[in-house]
Amino acid sequence: MTFHRIKIPVKVYEPRTGELLTTGTVQISGTSCPSKLFSIDHGDGPPSDRYVDNSKSDVGDAFRPLIKR
Repeated sequence: MTFHRIKIPVKVYEPRTGELLTTGTVQISGTSCPSKLFSIDHGDGPPSDRYVDNSKSDVGDAFRPLIKR
């Protein structure tokens, strides 16, 4: 089974003017595999791809570079 980072397309706007500053993708890292994995077998075997488990800090770390004060 392969575990992938979570990828989210983003657009960053300047709040006061609404100007589009950048576009791109944020990748959220996490642990290499979930502590528990549930799957229902529909006759085609277990799923081959899953996303990593992530914490609140993983999400914050992924978005932090886009936030400027």
